[in-house]
Amino acid sequence: MPSLIQLLESLPIAGVNHIIFNLKYGRRPVQEVIQELGEEVVPHFPALASG
Repeated sequence: MPSLIQLLESLPIAGVNHIIFNLKYGRRPVQEVIQELGEEVVPHFPALASG
């Protein structure tokens, strides 16, 4: 997942504000992938504070 994290960190520099993961055609169960993303990727991207 480090390369995915690096890619996601570079996207704002290119002006990207939102992304979509299309898991429909993956080989792994969707629930497993979502759990892994939540545990391994999401913690690197804390929510922005509103205010």
